[in-house]
Amino acid sequence: MTTKNEIIAKPEISIIVIKGGFVYIGRMEKYDYLGDECYRITGAKCIIRWGTKKHLAQLTSGPTSETTLGDPCTVTCQKYQVYYTIDVQQEAWTKHVD
Repeated sequence: MTTKNEIIAKPEISIIVIKGGFVYIGRMEKYDYLGDECYRITGAKCIIRWGTKKHLAQLTSGPTSETTLGDPCTVTCQKYQVYYTIDVQQEAWTKHVD
């Protein structure tokens, strides 16, 4: 339980690759649903077009001029559906996620 003086930190922004090949940018947090470990990605935007010359990790410093993002949504999935995450520079992505 939180008190009114307690500040709740937002989860950090990261690139999340989930089952089916979907790639999102957003804030991922873990939660329990009926005993299963699940994840909720808030402010999630599907990275429709990476817009990079080499690989996905080039987006750690922010989107390129060629990057295309979907509309924001909330994505929920089970732990086994998350293939991997990539840490990003928070200040470079904040205006695109929040």
